[in-house]
Amino acid sequence: MGRFIPFQSVNLSFLTTVEGGSNLFTATIENCEKKKVIDIAQTLITKSETLRAGKDEDMLKSMGPAKALPTWMLEVALSVGGWLASSVGLDLAPLGLRKFPFGSCLVTSIGSLGIHEGWAPFTPFARTPLLVAIGALKKGVVVDPKTNEILVRDKIKIMATIDHRFLDGAQGQNITRTMNECFDNPEVLDRDL
Repeated sequence: MGRFIPFQSVNLSFLTTVEGGSNLFTATIENCEKKKVIDIAQTLITKSETLRAGKDEDMLKSMGPAKALPTWMLEVALSVGGWLASSVGLDLAPLGLRKFPFGSCLVTSIGSLGIHEGWAPFTPFARTPLLVAIGALKKGVVVDPKTNEILVRDKIKIMATIDHRFLDGAQGQNITRTMNECFDNPEVLDRDL
């Protein structure tokens, strides 16, 4: 091992509350680099609805055994399963665990908990290089760039935890620049890929 093998596609995983909010599972969207934002959003809605309805096959395969294991054994199972699926890239579909299940970026909405700002720590079994936490809406003061008028608007913070073994500051700067461009000019999200 000891070498970096890049992902073949940009797969985003979104943590989704299931079982009435008492548990989490991921809704993963593959090949995001080939999709428009509206298509990603629609896929996320559909996958989240399937998860919350308890009809996702992978969730059903993995949750039953996970609930049956004692806590100490669950920790071992998550570590071994995470290493096999997320580091080695094995597809463990019979256990509801696909290869690289958390994709190239894991997104969580801490805002759904009423938290405005916070950083997500790396989960050892996830082995994903980028974690994004989206905070809750909060009123704040902004300056309109066109008129220099001071306005009160809803604001949201987006925080990132980056594994520097896979992503360096220059790449992070490019991501931030692109995100800022999209927020300043949302019409760029509709351009052809």
